Amino acid sequence: MGHARGAAAVRESRKEGSVELSIGVLATELGLLDDAARLFRESGRHDYLNKLFQAAGLWPKAIKVAKGNDRIHLKNTHYQFAKHLESIGDIDRAIEHYERSETARTEVPRMLFSLGRTEV
Repeated sequence: MGHARGAAAVRESRKEGSVELSIGVLATELGLLDDAARLFRESGRHDYLNKLFQAAGLWPKAIKVAKGNDRIHLKNTHYQFAKHLESIGDIDRAIEHYERSETARTEVPRMLFSLGRTEV
């Protein structure tokens, strides 16, 4: 195959037992995101679908999947999106998503302090 990371990912996904999941992981490693998304949906692995959308920067889709089918990762998805927004300088939306992830008590002061936007 000549693609060590892809081979390792497929080996790891085979432990889960689903052929569609393994093929979806392989499709992800090969950059076939639409095919991977379809396979993850077919195998019912919305957690993988959520991570795929996050990695591709498709945040609205990732949040939609988390709200509808992957509720256990909803707060983490909001947290990861908030970190992304912080990195691109969209502070107001980052604060909103830190609040949705229920990490605002620590993350918002940290972010504002690191940006020098605190008043003493």
